[in-house]
Amino acid sequence: GKHDGSSQVPLHVTELVNIFETMLSSESSKAKLAVAKAVLLLARKHENAITPTLMISLTRLMHEQGSEGRMVIIQKLRKQYQATKIQLALRYACLLAFCAVDPLKSVRDLAQQVLQEVVRAFRSIAQKQAAQQARRELEASTADGTVGCGAPTLPYMPEYMMTYLISFLAHRADCPDPDEHAPLEAYLPFQRIIEFLLQALMIDSEDGGHCAAALPALRKILRMIKATQDPADPTCTPKLYVLCDVALVMVTEVSAARGWPIGNFPGHVPLPRAYFSALESRAARKNTGHIEGADEHITENLVSAGHASTPGQESAEDQ
Repeated sequence: GKHDGSSQVPLHVTELVNIFETMLSSESSKAKLAVAKAVLLLARKHENAITPTLMISLTRLMHEQGSEGRMVIIQKLRKQYQATKIQLALRYACLLAFCAVDPLKSVRDLAQQVLQEVVRAFRSIAQKQAAQQARRELEASTADGTVGCGAPTLPYMPEYMMTYLISFLAHRADCPDPDEHAPLEAYLPFQRIIEFLLQALMIDSEDGGHCAAALPALRKILRMIKATQDPADPTCTPKLYVLCDVALVMVTEVSAARGWPIGNFPGHVPLPRAYFSALESRAARKNTGHIEGADEHITENLVSAGHASTPGQESAEDQ
């Protein structure tokens, strides 16, 4: 698979990733679970070696596993996200959202609890990053007379999980092809998974502060995805757009239900280049039916951001 970061990956790590990809597509359920745990360990030290193919295999594993297998992954994720220094990037937390369809309430509840813990942790990281960025911009404005905009560092915000979740869902074998006019029920499992993430993003919402601020970020992410295409599989591109539409409706419903207006998100959206590529022509853009203006600066906004949301690393736009 294609790497998700620009840093050089050691050859033995690349070979290991290729072995993991093969095993996740061919081994028994029990063996796959062991491989998944090994991938999460590898991701701690070599996050930029973990390819989109391997990530999609992990999400497929979460879909295929029974409640017991899912519980193993939830516990593994919790341990790594609860470490004194968070050891995993944000995209791995998307695996928790796939527990939305688990038949056991205990599994769904624990997955939601861990997802909420991740949201709180990354929200805190994003606030610190934003404060650092504001300080840098203030220093720069003092030096040259210009004024910085203090835009939020989106890859550190928990809302950025939606970027990856939409891509992972579009790559699921049971994701309906829009051209085949599948019944609405076919989208229900996908809706439940998106809703599971939204539920976690709406925690601590008594004052509406962080959560109301989450809605503009989510809407901008979803609109920007509609101005891209899937770089690995063209058949997934229309699926991306439909899933974005589903999520946009849900975001609007949250806004209406809670009385939170959806304003404009002040920052730019650096989409991860390994998961999204710019549309090739203006004619192609016209045919996607995405919101006018969403494709402005899209090429500049595609970055190698797979590892940008790992705490302790610089965000992709600052590299």
